[in-house]
Amino acid sequence: MTGLGVENTRQGDEKATHADPFAGPDDLGPSRADVLTKLLASVPTTNDDADLTTYLRALTTHGLAVLFIAPGQKTPVDMRSPKERREADETAQEAAKAAGRADWTHAKAPAGVHLASSDPEVLEHYLAKYRTAYGDRPVNLAVAVGPSRLVIVDADTASQLDAFLTDAGMVGEPPTVRSPGAKNADGTWVHSDGGHYWFALEDGDELPTDGTGSVTATGDYAVLWRDRYVLIPPSVRPEGEYTVTGRVHALPESVRATIAAAVTTRLEARERASVPGALADDIDAWAESVPWADILEPRGWTLAARPDRCGCDTWTAPGEHASPKSATTHETGCTLDKYTVVNAPMHIWTDNPGDELETWISERGTKTLSKLQTVAALYFDGDVGAMMEAQGLTGKPYAMTAPEGKTESGTEDDDNEDARDVVAECYYPAEFWESRESLRRIRDLSLAYRAAPEATLGAVMARLSAHLPPSVEVDTGIASPVPMNMVVAVTSRSGKGKTSVLKASKKIVEFELSWSMDPLDLDAAPVKVVPGEDFPHEGKIGSGEGIAEMYWGRVTESDPNSKRDRVVRRRVRSNALMVTDEGSGLVRRIQDEKSTVGETVREAWSRAAIGQSNGTVETYRYVPEGSYSLGVLVGFQLSVAAGLLGSRELIEGTPQRFLFTWCKPNPEGASRERVRALGKQWRSGDLTPLAIVVPHVGLRVCETLAERIDSEHYDNWLSDDDDESVEGDLRSQRPAMLARTAGFLAIIDGRTETDEDGYLVVTEEDWALAEIMFERSCAIADLAISDRRKRDAIRKRRERAQDLADRIEDEELLSTDVGRAKGRILGRLTGAGQVKWSGKDGVRTALFNNSTVKDGDAALAELVESGRVRRTTIKRSEYVELVA
Repeated sequence: MTGLGVENTRQGDEKATHADPFAGPDDLGPSRADVLTKLLASVPTTNDDADLTTYLRALTTHGLAVLFIAPGQKTPVDMRSPKERREADETAQEAAKAAGRADWTHAKAPAGVHLASSDPEVLEHYLAKYRTAYGDRPVNLAVAVGPSRLVIVDADTASQLDAFLTDAGMVGEPPTVRSPGAKNADGTWVHSDGGHYWFALEDGDELPTDGTGSVTATGDYAVLWRDRYVLIPPSVRPEGEYTVTGRVHALPESVRATIAAAVTTRLEARERASVPGALADDIDAWAESVPWADILEPRGWTLAARPDRCGCDTWTAPGEHASPKSATTHETGCTLDKYTVVNAPMHIWTDNPGDELETWISERGTKTLSKLQTVAALYFDGDVGAMMEAQGLTGKPYAMTAPEGKTESGTEDDDNEDARDVVAECYYPAEFWESRESLRRIRDLSLAYRAAPEATLGAVMARLSAHLPPSVEVDTGIASPVPMNMVVAVTSRSGKGKTSVLKASKKIVEFELSWSMDPLDLDAAPVKVVPGEDFPHEGKIGSGEGIAEMYWGRVTESDPNSKRDRVVRRRVRSNALMVTDEGSGLVRRIQDEKSTVGETVREAWSRAAIGQSNGTVETYRYVPEGSYSLGVLVGFQLSVAAGLLGSRELIEGTPQRFLFTWCKPNPEGASRERVRALGKQWRSGDLTPLAIVVPHVGLRVCETLAERIDSEHYDNWLSDDDDESVEGDLRSQRPAMLARTAGFLAIIDGRTETDEDGYLVVTEEDWALAEIMFERSCAIADLAISDRRKRDAIRKRRERAQDLADRIEDEELLSTDVGRAKGRILGRLTGAGQVKWSGKDGVRTALFNNSTVKDGDAALAELVESGRVRRTTIKRSEYVELVA
């Protein structure tokens, strides 16, 4: 078999003028392999959408299922609209319900490789959305192997390539597609001189549909035939381009035999383990959908700065360690060439990985754990069965749910597409950040500081709010101008990332005041300041009275009567910033009917009067309407944020005053290489903080925007107020939230030029960007409510299971002599502490006579074996006690 390079395959291009240039020209013959050979040779040489559309149509015409890949990467991107994703998930839930799955409400439509399509209209629509998201960056494409009826041999290195060619009897044959290779974080080549060999299946030629879709052959090359994808030209990665260098082949018997052997081995392993095929597939799907970060970060593990030599991530366990390399989490594609299948394991290096993992290691004698085993060890006390039940591993799971009482975790903004689906609507799209230089700077500065751009932008707005003079408002043309006080919730699932956001928001911007800060220059100073004090004054939220107290203080003044100085309380400040990195305490106080903190937050958001004026001299802390500025910045775990979104709080209007932002970065824009490069720029001084000029004049929406706001306000004013949905409640403050958010965006953009009346102008673009932020805020709130409902459902299922177990145990206690003896022992030991079992004064003698003592001994033995009772020998006497 001889090689056929690109030059040869393109010889017939000039003759191909009919509708289908790949229908089987004479020089190649009619086989599908020949048709696909010429098809690949027609790859566009430009990034032009017209050429790409023609190419996509040709690919789908000949049975290839195409997948869009993030620019410069190998990760699939979901080009579906939020509505399309919801509809797909609803269909998946209906199917799961019909199949009798108990967890059918958790079902989600598969994503990742399953997003590949053979519909040219769909792909053309996705191409348009790709352009919206990524602009003119080169388009990366892939084909889904199974739906395209292909078998792909993936050789990462020259040695693997030679091994395959020898096994297949194809020595000298170039790869169909030459891959660019891969470098590790240090720039060292770990894959090079490899490529993909394509084999086309003809009609009627079928391969096993068993769950395994890839296998590593003895030569360390991988054979892919199901549920996998490979990138195709004209895709580009930082290491180089994917290029066509050879032809597509018919499937040789050697490769078919490799597949058959892999399937047989898999089925035999399942039979030995008594694991049903569908369940094994579900476990693989679950492992693909849950990133290691979601498993380890909630338990205090942190990502180490340097990856392992194989290119996989290393992690540092909680506590003090001599080396930051506590464990390595391997992934598919690891350069050790051992883990080309899904569910690659974690290997633990440290001797101090934490109690849960230490217990697992000591009991099982291994430091290598799969994702499923790691979750069972960390979250389910080592009970794999309980873990699988909680994850719904009787069908298709897509999210990790910890049991009640354990740290919450879930799929988030990580490298796997299925995981990202859960929070995809919480990120701002790429076009948001690319719309103006100020937003690009904040995004890049945030990533350089290892903080999420969305949450950092919200935090910057809260800090900007605290810097503004109280007179700065946004005039929308409707009623009174909107004040600029801002309450921002920095939110995530895992509890990680909030501190980085709070720190980054202080480091990446510099506020430049446009007025004098001299407290003696009353005409030039539109704010109240305390000489020598940081501006604005910063504190934490403790109570409603505490918020008002932020603006008060003690000053020394002369007493005209005694000619002596005296210390008095008075209003001394106009600007305050309140930062709380953990919002659980705030939520508890808001939920407390006796507390005034919720009411004060609502009043402060509108810059209404706060504090009290009917107390003693020491408790008088009245702050008049419109005389103060306030920024509030609160960190929330998603489960805590759900507490803020209860029905009473929604009715009172508290959560509507919060702008929710997501504090995990979007993986599509935060690759490891990009983050490290930005970090180097920050440390070298090439990337400097963004300067924001804080104005002392008001803002006004432009004329066309004022007309639109007026029209929407009039329609809402006359509409029936019968929407009792959560979404309707969350949107009740939409106009006011949009006005202040758009105003902040205008200021951050550096707007200093005023209109004829001396106002800064808020544009329609400002408003459109604010709408994106508001919609994402609502999406985060919806996600918090949804997660709370899921946790409640899990808790109720566990309570029902425990009730059932208790009833079964009660029935056992009543049904047998030994069972009844157990009941008598448990009843005596409850609340008694450690008591004597043997001897004349022991429990054994008190509870049982000669005819029942054997039942008592048997009952105690079973209770001790089950761990419910502890038996101890002290000076030849036995003592027993209940185990807590």
